[in-house]
Amino acid sequence: MGKDKTPASSQQPKMDRYTVSAQRSSSEVPNAAQTRPQPDRFTEILEAIQASRSALEGQIGGVQMEVALVRQDLRNAVDRVTEAEGRVSELEDTVKELRSTVSRLSSKTSELEFRAEDAENRARRNNLRFVGFPEDIEGRNEIEERRVGKECRL
Repeated sequence: MGKDKTPASSQQPKMDRYTVSAQRSSSEVPNAAQTRPQPDRFTEILEAIQASRSALEGQIGGVQMEVALVRQDLRNAVDRVTEAEGRVSELEDTVKELRSTVSRLSSKTSELEFRAEDAENRARRNNLRFVGFPEDIEGRNEIEERRVGKECRL
């Protein structure tokens, strides 16, 4: 988090002095009455405690701000995930529809291919050639007769 972990460095030696004296065992201290702080030392201790408290409150405030930022980032991430889930759901529905459409069109294409092939085969069967008959035996075409008749009139 990059914050200084010892904000009350000027108060630290005062606190160490009291904590070290409190940690001594009774064998090191001949008389417990001698280790009791005097009334003016109480004010020093109180000031050190208050300085430590204000430093801790400052650090806690920074940590609280960072936690709030992390919560906001988490909310944003949850919102993005929820939005993405909605889009994925829509895409899954679209894919289902497209698959059914592709299946339907594939069967229709197969049917049309069959019909086209059948029509080609029938056309080949109807395209008969008669061998041994002279050309133009069937007579003139009426369309040709009309055309020829018009040319003669002119």
